[in-house]
Amino acid sequence: MSDFSKSPAEILRYNQKQGYVGIHIEQGVPILDRDLNLLNDLITATVRSLIKHYIGDGNAHGNDGFGIQAIPAQNDFRILAGTSGEGSCLVGGLEVTIQANSTYKTQDGIPGIPTPNIPALTTPTDSRTDIVFLDVWLVEVDGTQDDKLLNHSDVGMQTSVREQINWIVRVAEGKSVKEWVEEQGQEPGHFYYELAQVSREKNEPQIKASMITDLRQTRLTLANVENRMSEIERILLLPVFSPPSQQFSPKVGVPGQSVKLRGRNFDVGSVQVKFNGANAKILSVTSTQIETQVPIGVTGGVKIAVKTEGGSVVSDDTFTVLPPPQPPSFGLSPNQFSPKTGTVGQNITLNGNNFDIDLKQVLFGTVNATINSVTPTQIVAKVPSGVTGGVKITVTTGVGSVISDDTFTVL
Repeated sequence: MSDFSKSPAEILRYNQKQGYVGIHIEQGVPILDRDLNLLNDLITATVRSLIKHYIGDGNAHGNDGFGIQAIPAQNDFRILAGTSGEGSCLVGGLEVTIQANSTYKTQDGIPGIPTPNIPALTTPTDSRTDIVFLDVWLVEVDGTQDDKLLNHSDVGMQTSVREQINWIVRVAEGKSVKEWVEEQGQEPGHFYYELAQVSREKNEPQIKASMITDLRQTRLTLANVENRMSEIERILLLPVFSPPSQQFSPKVGVPGQSVKLRGRNFDVGSVQVKFNGANAKILSVTSTQIETQVPIGVTGGVKIAVKTEGGSVVSDDTFTVLPPPQPPSFGLSPNQFSPKTGTVGQNITLNGNNFDIDLKQVLFGTVNATINSVTPTQIVAKVPSGVTGGVKITVTTGVGSVISDDTFTVL
């Protein structure tokens, strides 16, 4: 056993709690083991914290260590060292290495994995989801384990001990790693890294390749951190249209018409929508939909752009802006309607253009008439009661109104 004046782990925890990040030894005073140990531990803890928080857990680029592979055995699997012969990964700021391929069952002191015992009432497709993970911690090595630490060639006594990374691959059966840790009550100083998910078929003792899903973070490099963060920002923040042909509806419309844009990340901060560079009015915004209006002055086929605080995106689909609707007009006199005279209740056919664009009313003088039918070029309306003598006929649509040149005479 090591002989410390005070536990290095406790001294480190106290100094970290106080916010201390370094140690300076004064002259003319005794040098204590706890001061020298703390000097090393503060540096090491800082480096591990930087690696853990700014690089993360995972496998370095080109290193395939700790992959999980199916083997023809019951309730067992292979732990791979990787293609280079020695594999490694980062866990909690520690670089963990595996020298050669091994299996789960060959590990010392590890419990066996039972065949999933799922009740018989469940369907044949039911399964149990297990998580295979790496449990990593530091162990203390002294002269009883490494004879060279006893310094036989000079002082003949142990003057220090070593810290060594220890690891074991475990299985959380039918639960998450967090749930497993809470149940086991693991001591501080252990770090965990998920390696694979295994969907175990009920009453099937063999773990097959089709059951294994790799959960490792691979291609981990310091140079790649910025790229990975940019990719995360792109996924979480950058506005994205739905796949082509589904990006907005309708695909055709006139200025002022409502158009619904579909996609994701549309609600990140302030939002702008443009039709070929022309600003569009926004009616409503959610994360997956923007309702906007076709701006005035845009014609022909245009692309739609969405800009948020997360970035910009331009549609693949093209929106076709139709010419603005025209107001109604009568035909040339004296053929604006027929007949030219009639009695109350008689049908009169009006001739012209743009009659069907949101038709509002037809007036004989100032009296509203009943409309029987409407096409772009004709309206059939009844002569209303209360009209006498000669009157002009007015047609009103959503775009405008027109008054006939000809006069209709009520008999």
